[in-house]
This record gives sequence, C-alpha cells and structure tokens, in this order.
Amino acid sequence: MKKMLCFVITLLVIITCSPSVLTSGEEIRTNDAVKAFTFSDVNRVRGSVGIKFKSDVPASRVYEILQSLCLRAYKTRSADSVAEKIDYNSRYTVQEINVPDEYVADTVLKARTYTEVVCAEPGYVWHPDTAMELEDYPEYSYDPGLPGQTNSLWHLQKIKAKEAWDYGFAGSDSVKVAVLDTGYKYHSDVDDHIAHSLAYNVIDNSTNVTDSNGHGTFIAGIIGAMINDAGINGICPNVSIIPIKVYDGCNNPINVCIARGVEEANIRGASVANVSFMCAAEWDGYGLLTSAISDFGKLVVFSAGNGGKNLTNDSNNTGKVNDYPNWVLVGGSNINDQRYYNSNYNSTYVDLFAPGEGVYSLNLSGGYSSGSGTSYAAPMVTAAVALIAAKATHLTPIQIKQYLIDNVTPVDGFDQLCVAGGILNISATVLAIYNENRGAYSRGDVNGNGTIDPNDYLIAKRAYLGTYTPTAAEIDIMDINRNGVVDSNDYLYIQRYYFRTYYFPPV
Repeated sequence: MKKMLCFVITLLVIITCSPSVLTSGEEIRTNDAVKAFTFSDVNRVRGSVGIKFKSDVPASRVYEILQSLCLRAYKTRSADSVAEKIDYNSRYTVQEINVPDEYVADTVLKARTYTEVVCAEPGYVWHPDTAMELEDYPEYSYDPGLPGQTNSLWHLQKIKAKEAWDYGFAGSDSVKVAVLDTGYKYHSDVDDHIAHSLAYNVIDNSTNVTDSNGHGTFIAGIIGAMINDAGINGICPNVSIIPIKVYDGCNNPINVCIARGVEEANIRGASVANVSFMCAAEWDGYGLLTSAISDFGKLVVFSAGNGGKNLTNDSNNTGKVNDYPNWVLVGGSNINDQRYYNSNYNSTYVDLFAPGEGVYSLNLSGGYSSGSGTSYAAPMVTAAVALIAAKATHLTPIQIKQYLIDNVTPVDGFDQLCVAGGILNISATVLAIYNENRGAYSRGDVNGNGTIDPNDYLIAKRAYLGTYTPTAAEIDIMDINRNGVVDSNDYLYIQRYYFRTYYFPPV
C-alpha cells in the first residue's frame, strides 16, 4: 500500500512539474475560463513572459506564482535556481519572468489559470515610431502672433494652437503629461516645464532618464517648449512634463515596460500619457497594456505607426488597441492636408490625424531638428488634451476625446482614413466647448437662458455696483472666483467668457 501511495504521489509530481510544450503560433485550448490563444513571433523577446496581477494580491503570493511558473518551465524544484529568472518589482502589478523559449506559450497559458492573474502574454519589442532620422536645423525666431513669419512651425498654424491660446486655453502646470519614451536630455527651450522630481526609468528602476536617442526629448519639445523669441514653441505653453523612460534601444520587452510606465504615470498623477511607439505584436484580448491603461483611467495617446498600410483587425498591427475607450490612435498628415505617405490609417481604428511630416522640435545637441513620422503627430493630440483638461475640468477624458474627434478640420477623403475624417483643430474644439448648452446650472448664466450673453455680465456688473439686488442663487451663479461675493473680477470673467477669451467650467 505504501509503495502504491508513493507511486501515485511521484506520478502527480511529474505531471505537475512537466509542462506541455507548445510552439509559438500554435493554438492553445483550455477550459471555459481561458479562451483559445495564439501569439505572433514577430518582434517577440525570446523567453519573456509578462504577467499582470490583480492589485490586491499580496506581494508574497505574486512572487510565489512567478516562482512556480519558472520551476514548472525549468523542470526543477530548486527555488534558488530560478530566482534570477524573475524580474520582480513589488512597485508594479505588471511582472516579467524569463523561461526557455519553447515554454513561453505553455507558461502564458498556465499563468492565465491563476485567479490572481488579470492577463499574461509574451514580451514584445516596440520601436520608437519615427520613419526618418532627425536632421539638424539652425535656430530661428518665431512670433506666434505672426503665423506667416515662418513655415517651420506650420503644424502650429495647421492645428490652430495660437487661436486656442487666445481663447484662454493655454494649459496649466497642474496638468501633468507623462511622456513614455526614450527619456529626456536637458534643453533650455523646455527644461522649465520638465517635472524632474517625478521622472522615472522603469527599465532599471531608477530616476535616471537620460535620453541618448533623442526621440523622447523631441516629443517633449512638441508638447511643451516655451513660447519665446527663439527656437520652437510648444503646443501647451503651461504644462508639467513627466519623462518616463521605457526604451533604451536594447531588446527589452517594451510591452512590459510601457505597461509599467502607465502604472508610473498613474502613481505620479498624470492627466494624460503619450506613447509614440509602434508594435508588431498580435493582440489576443488579454493585453498587459489594455489592462494597465484601463486602470489608469485617463487618455493614452498612441501613434498609428509608419507602415503606410490600412490597419485591420488582423494580427501584427496596432490598430486594434482603438477598440478600448481611453486609447487614442493618431495618424500623420503633411502641410498640404494629405496623409503622410508612411502613416498607417483606418476608418475604424485610427481616431484622427495631426501633422506628422517635416515637424521641428528639440535635439540632443541643444538645437533644433526636423523629423517625420506618426511619432510626432501623437504628442500634438496629447498636448491638445492637456490644454482642454486644464480649463474644462468638468469633462471626462472620454468626453475630451470625443470633442477632439467631433471638431477636426474636415478633409476630403479622410473619412476613409480615420474615425474623425480630418485633422486636429484645437481652436474648433475649444469653441465647441464654449458653445455647449449647459443650461442655468452653469456659472455665469445669471438669467438662466442656457447661454452666457451680454445681459449676464451686465447683471453681474450691476450687482457689484449695488444697483441690483441679486438672490442667493444668482450670487452663487455670478461668483466665478468663489470668494463668496460678486466683485469686479466676476463680471469681467463673465464678460470675457462671452467674448471667448476666458473659460470657466460649469458648477
């Protein structure tokens, strides 16, 4: 009897510790809790598996599961022998392990059977989404009040950034923009807008975000370069940029790093995140990124990629990410309102277009360079989100996304290229927000006719001068600065709102 019992136990151990080896690309079927699964070999990091855990799982249990998966793959019972295979950081819900490559598919499948696991997938390499090397460009002056002075900043004119500033939408340093990229290197034209104390490197878990590539610095300039008489002007004049380094040019699993970068953006209170990378991996519906971004809850703006192709719901394209509400996918256009020839497109999966050819921004030498790619279209939309979020605080991220889509500059034929059917127009978006019919609940609408008109600020002026006695409800509506009384600033704010030079949100 004892011999039989030992045999049964030994057999169970062998069954438990011996994985069923499945090669990449092979379909894996399991119980009803886990659906059929395939993954692409394109740009896959050999042996890498990314796993996202539920946020309430104890750290000890997370490590226990990671260890168990490695023991299973390596067919060993020694914890010490697999410790170095576990890239565990309790800071994140997204973890990574390394197993023999032929066991990746089996490990992913096994990980998904744990109730503590949200999703699991192979590690994939993403690449900075730029099609051209940056070219040196000499420093030049630009007065944003003189749009005809230079063509070098044509993108500001095209997206009507200055008009948005004139409408009172100039951003705020309370709005933090996370740039998940190659890091940041000091540049005098943007450094005042860099939140250095919040910068982070998810690759080596440090605060060293030094950019040796230039891609991240270039994007930071598009978003927030200072408005001055030299160099370039960013789209969001007042902003805090958080550099989060997720790529160092090496063959690290970037989908894992970006998912961790999104977690860092959330930890640091970012209002929006920019990811100008392209991925060649197939999405199987579990997605480390989709889950991380869902937890983030704010908008994450992605570039559409430079394959020059129509994105479908097939494997090996990024287009499918747009199935999720807080993703924004941006294609690139040129100065003639045409699709940048290398930009991906699709009427379902690409949300809108923005300038992406011959864009000027910052380089690593402290000067200015030009570049092309959807990498440079995405941060223009990111900056637009930041501009709006700073003022229209009553809007949800999804509502901001919809306003941007609904108020593009229409372009013939672009309805076949993106959801919006046109190119980013920040001015038109801002005006649409001004013009929304909010009814009498809105601050400033004293007479309750559903809009702020001249009568509203005249009533407020009379209340301030003492020639009109308002009700308590009217005082509440007129008290724009919320100091408890109707003062000169209040009626001037209402007046400026009417003339579209100062925006305040409803109550």
